[in-house]
Amino acid sequence: MLINYKKSVFFGILCLSICIMFSACSEGDKTNKNEAQDSTGTLETSAQAPDDRDNKSDEEQGSSDSTLKINIGDGNEESAKLPDNYPSDIFPLYRDSFIMSVVELSGGFTVTAFSKDDYTEIAAFYKELLKDAEVTAEMNMEKSFTSFGKISGYTYNFDTGESDEMDGYASSVAIMLMPSQ
Repeated sequence: MLINYKKSVFFGILCLSICIMFSACSEGDKTNKNEAQDSTGTLETSAQAPDDRDNKSDEEQGSSDSTLKINIGDGNEESAKLPDNYPSDIFPLYRDSFIMSVVELSGGFTVTAFSKDDYTEIAAFYKELLKDAEVTAEMNMEKSFTSFGKISGYTYNFDTGESDEMDGYASSVAIMLMPSQ
């Protein structure tokens, strides 16, 4: 009985110590962040983009914007906005999509959106758009379509499928574009 009591006390102290450590770590380091948010829900954070350009001069590296920009819609009525420099002429967003979020970093974009149209209509739109792209992999599944490849100087990852994540919308759309190296 004394051994069980000692184990219980030891376990309780161990749990308390772990809780204290996690609560101390969860505060985060707010001193190294440079954030600004405007009224449209855009969050900008200066961050060093990971790369392998250690010993190259700025001219050899080319210019690279490592500012992280996040634009988030309100989730109900106000859609997030695509940045002005988003390549809509190369990889347009499906018509009448509600943009949940846009992340921009180092010339790349990640767009999450929803559509009221069935995912098969969305997939057909992008299959037509990507007919001249260099497709690396394409997957047609029962309730989704995914495509990876290169198009006009970008590496892309596209996915659409049935979704009930947002009321009134039938499909999700995810687009990732990164400048090709």
